[in-house]
Amino acid sequence: MTKRETGDAPPAQREESDNVTTPEVTVTIQTFLDELEQSGRKLKKSSKGHRALLRDTLQTAQRIIVKFLKNETLRKQFVRALEKEAKNGRREAGPANWSLEVVAKATGASSRQTRKLASKRAGVLEFLRERNVPVKKTAITIKKEGLEKLYSEWCKKKKQRKADEKVKVPFWMKPGDRDQLLGQKEGAKLTVLVSRVSKSDGDFHVKGVMLAHSLGDDVDDWEDLEE
Repeated sequence: MTKRETGDAPPAQREESDNVTTPEVTVTIQTFLDELEQSGRKLKKSSKGHRALLRDTLQTAQRIIVKFLKNETLRKQFVRALEKEAKNGRREAGPANWSLEVVAKATGASSRQTRKLASKRAGVLEFLRERNVPVKKTAITIKKEGLEKLYSEWCKKKKQRKADEKVKVPFWMKPGDRDQLLGQKEGAKLTVLVSRVSKSDGDFHVKGVMLAHSLGDDVDDWEDLEE
């Protein structure tokens, strides 16, 4: 009877096994959509430990939002998926706030009332991102500080930011008026006569440009520009 030897595989076999490559797992947008849908169903069916599950769910949403912020391709695919849902009647038509939609899907929000809650929760997650709270500490931070408190702080900061920030307004003008504006020295003060030409977009048409030393006190000056 021959004794069977045990030990390492023959060199040829080892070499063959070393060359075997493990296929990479490709994370697709469908992976995230399935995870969000599963999360929403789980939260809606929960009867015990709802608050703890909600915090974990929001941490899941935050993880996916951060992933989309870092990966433009996935973010665009998610937006396209939302557009497809709207086309099929599964979601209201119109431009989508994609980060809100992540929270809405994660929490199973579909009615007007539940989507309002999702909007507030999305605001809380935005506030946590602005504070650079790590994703893995999302749930514990919400537990420690409370959703309502965090939302209130986010609203205060948002109002302050809106009061301080500057916005761009589109102006349409003739090349000559543009050249006159660009030809002024830095710090020069000008008076610009404009008229609104688009109700929906808020566009304005520049009728004329005058130096600040003549602030339009002479009505005839402006009437000449209107012609």
